[in-house]
Amino acid sequence: MDSTWAVGRPHPALRGMVQPYIGYVTSTKAPEFHLGLPSPYVTFVLTLDTPLTLLGNEDVRDVRAGVGGLQLEPVVIDQRVLQRGVHVCVDPLAVHSLFGLPAAELFGTTVDLDLLPPAWTGELVERAACATTWSEVFGLLDRALLAEATLCPPVPEVGRAWQLLRATAGRITVQELAHRVGWSRRHLGERFRSAFGLTTKQAARLVRFDRSVTALRHGARDLASTAAFCGYADQPHLTREWQALAGSTPVEWIHDELPFLQSFEDTPWKTPRHEQRR
Repeated sequence: MDSTWAVGRPHPALRGMVQPYIGYVTSTKAPEFHLGLPSPYVTFVLTLDTPLTLLGNEDVRDVRAGVGGLQLEPVVIDQRVLQRGVHVCVDPLAVHSLFGLPAAELFGTTVDLDLLPPAWTGELVERAACATTWSEVFGLLDRALLAEATLCPPVPEVGRAWQLLRATAGRITVQELAHRVGWSRRHLGERFRSAFGLTTKQAARLVRFDRSVTALRHGARDLASTAAFCGYADQPHLTREWQALAGSTPVEWIHDELPFLQSFEDTPWKTPRHEQRR
């Protein structure tokens, strides 16, 4: 693999279920520790050689391939050893279809891929480790995920509630959300948490926070304006949410993490021509 970064387009049958495949090779210029920020997506990571080292409060875990559920705190990743792998954002509405269990069962944790129901999990890890091009790795992902990609959505009202939270950037009230799906607040809360592992208010927090992360990554620096754009009452509210969900302030994250992420985004976001997928 002669490129440091590559992006693969999932098979058309997977679009809407997963975001583009991001192939990565960490750099010696990267920070020693990276914060995997909370987001409204479930994270699927497949390493190609060195396992991913996750640092918890009391333990250290090495993960060759795993699925990280929705969460309300950052995952700390040790980057002191060079690593290659693929990062995939999965729509929570598609988790059951692709991985054989509801998103709620993954909430707040990272599960080793080989502990999940699909039969292809162990085989994928071994085959990907032998791949020599990003295109080959992305093709393996397509075939594995397509093997399980049968439509298995959550209860329609629950899926509608999640889509409304995203469509309104997390600004819709719980009362309005319940009204729009035709349920009581209590019933919606129970069914939503059963499906995703978190409450509707927590999901709205993730959507707003993710919007602020995207804004900062794309150059927003006026934090007061960013707060308003993302649905926060004011800049202090934005900062408090960052401290709660990211373990750092926006200013600290911009200083410590963003230069590395920008160097990633400044590289060509295409697979080399001879590896492009049709």
